[in-house]
This record gives sequence, structure tokens and C-alpha cells, in this order.
Amino acid sequence: MSRTAVSFVLTVHNKRRYLADVLASVAAQEGGFEREVIVVDDGSTDGSRELLESLGPRLPEFHLIAQSNQGPSVATNRGLAAASMPLVKLLDGDDLLAPDATRHLIDCMGRLGVEVMIGAGQSYRPGEPPVWRRPPASPPRLLPDPLAALLRAIWFTPSNLLVRREALQQSGGCDERVFVQDYSLALRLARRCGFGITDTPVAAAPERTEIGADRLSANKAQILHDLNLAILLFIEDSPDLPAHYRRLAWRRAAGRSWKWARREVDRPLWSRELALCLGARLPWRAHESCRHLLDTFTADGWVRRRP
Repeated sequence: MSRTAVSFVLTVHNKRRYLADVLASVAAQEGGFEREVIVVDDGSTDGSRELLESLGPRLPEFHLIAQSNQGPSVATNRGLAAASMPLVKLLDGDDLLAPDATRHLIDCMGRLGVEVMIGAGQSYRPGEPPVWRRPPASPPRLLPDPLAALLRAIWFTPSNLLVRREALQQSGGCDERVFVQDYSLALRLARRCGFGITDTPVAAAPERTEIGADRLSANKAQILHDLNLAILLFIEDSPDLPAHYRRLAWRRAAGRSWKWARREVDRPLWSRELALCLGARLPWRAHESCRHLLDTFTADGWVRRRP
């Protein structure tokens, strides 16, 4: 098996509207590399599974895994466990790949010698073929100190990534204690892997105006809660993490909670949230304060949490 063989791993939950175009974008991937396509249907109730059963067999080495709805982290790990190729191209169930996406990421990864390659993203309007942006040609570049960069912010989704399967296995994959998969996976990879970046768009997500209220990406409280939870669990699991990373993580988590409390929950300036945010600047109180601040996002009952 070639070192450039790719497992495409897609996770799907109620994405029937998008699936035909998503699968077509996978089928259209340019390049002579060996490939397989693994799709995990995470308990869809909108006919997604039936459509996958109809369209999937047209793809090379197609495998469909069906499970009850357990969330993106569990679904992603299920797909990763089934992957057999040296490289893994992750893809969300409503995102499209540029025709040259995988080939470009493979080339960039080879040039830089990294385990994780990040491509740029853009948006598309469902039902219309995306017009892929092509910025001025620039060489791919290394991301210095990936962990510090990721503790400050995450600017990509799994659809932007190409990752060596060995790195995914060594990192432990997604943290299944966190409902959303993106951040915990990125942090775990950043602790041990080299990251590269290319400015060429490789994936397109639906325009925000096209995302319904039932889409996970529309639930800001869930996204922000899980960003903070992923950080806190990562710190707990990394007792040898240098102090400057811990300080950066706690301040980012506390600041994110405080901004949400002020803008979305209408908390007053002098409040419990402010006291906890200030406490996050004290090393002996920081982690506990950030843990309590998770409650800021859960008041409306829309945040799903795993046991």
C-alpha cells in the first residue's frame, strides 16, 4: 500500500439535503492515490441513511457504519477506527471538497514533512456548484508552535484537514467526553504533531444563511461550551503541560465565557461570572473557576453533554 493512500472519513447526522453533492465531491477527487470511503451515519432520521445506502456503493471501497445518535466525537472515532489507509481525509456531512483538495494536501504534506496539513476554507450555496477561490500561488508553510496557536483559537474544521493515520492513533482521536469533535482532536494532535498550512481552499461549508436552526453549527452555546470543555479536559489529561500553556488556556476559556455572559446572557458587569473570570488569572483557582464558568453556556438547556 502506498504512503499516499487515503481513507475518506465522513460523519453524517440528518444531512440528506447535502449528501448527493458531498459524495459527488469525494468521487471527483483528482489523483491516482488509492482510496476508501467510510461514512458513519450517526442516527439520522431524515432519510440520510437510505440515501447513503443508495449512492454510497458508487464510491471506491465504500463502507457505511450506522449507529444510534451519539454525537460527532463518537461518530468520528468510529470512522477513524475503521480507516485502513496511511492518510485520513476527514469531512463533515454537509461540506464539499475542491476537486484537487486531497491531491494538493498530499503534495503539501510531503513538501513540509508534517503529520497534519490544514487547507483553507470557503462557503457555498447549497444547490449551486461552488466557485473555488484561487489565491495567488504561495508555498505551504509550517505552523510554529501549533499548541499555542490552537489554545488561542481554532480557525478550521475537520474538513480542512489531512492527517496521518498513525498520528491520529497516537493522539487518541476525539475526546468522547466532549460532544463536538473539532477542538479536542486538534488539541491532541497539536501536542505531538507538526502542522502545515496552505492558503488554497480545499473545503467549502454551507453559507451561514443556509444553515437551519437544527444544525449543530448554529448552536453557538454548544460550540463555545465544548471549546472550553475541550481545553479543560486537555489540561487535566496533560499534567506535564508547561505553565505558560496552562495560563494561556485558562485565560482564553475564561474570556470566552465572560464575553458570552455579557453579550448573550445579559449578565451585569459585577457578577459571579466576572469573579470567576478574575479567578482564572490565579494559578491556584484558575481551573476550578473555568469549570464553574461552563455553566454560563447551559442555562437555556440546548447544550448537549456527554456523561
